[in-house]
Amino acid sequence: EEGVDIAAMETSTQQEELNEDISTSSPRKRQRSSHESSVEPRETDTTSRRVSVHDVVEGMGTLFFEIIKNVQHQFHSRLHNVLSALFSHLEPGEFGRRCFLVASKAMNLALEYTRKEYAVPLFDSVGVAVQNAMCSWKSHQDCTNSHVAQIASLFTILVQHRGGRRIPDIARLYDSVKLLISEDALLHPLFGDQASRAALRFFGALVRVDEGEATQRVMPLIQLIFRLDSLALVQDFCRSLRSCRHFS
Repeated sequence: EEGVDIAAMETSTQQEELNEDISTSSPRKRQRSSHESSVEPRETDTTSRRVSVHDVVEGMGTLFFEIIKNVQHQFHSRLHNVLSALFSHLEPGEFGRRCFLVASKAMNLALEYTRKEYAVPLFDSVGVAVQNAMCSWKSHQDCTNSHVAQIASLFTILVQHRGGRRIPDIARLYDSVKLLISEDALLHPLFGDQASRAALRFFGALVRVDEGEATQRVMPLIQLIFRLDSLALVQDFCRSLRSCRHFS
């Protein structure tokens, strides 16, 4: 009997110790610990995730397109203001290069969305950008050769899209070409190969999609190009016109 009483007492003591441990442990602590263990993997996953430059460019380009578009293949009345703000950041360096990629993405989406008869504001905005860029360049203010080159490259994108099917008035585009390919610009020693190459690429793209009397329009400009000091630029331009029906 004495042995049974001792065993019962030991069992009772162990149960009391177990109950004391359970009662002294804080439910809040247990909940916090369980919550932290479930949150930590998510925090680790979030911090380890990296957004690529391509994703940023695609997202920003799409955002600018959504801002300027309107219903029924048309554009918002503030299109010029929005694009002007974007074009103002086309500058040398990595940031300017990424802004150019964003603008290119927005342009391509806009060209796919619109129709020829509604594309006038889009072409006009880039045309105004060319005028502003050349005015600033001639006055040697805040416009660099890189800015001119990027604006001309955007115009090339507009012209080449779907073989020129979005061009509303091709004659007006030659006004922009003449600003770039002139004695004051193309033949100026400070204009630089980058701006010259972009201007010639724009001009060549325009000639290739021109279904009118392109020969009469471009011959004075071509004669000016042949006066360039850079033989490589002249050769590149001539090669770009090999498949052009006007000069076959």
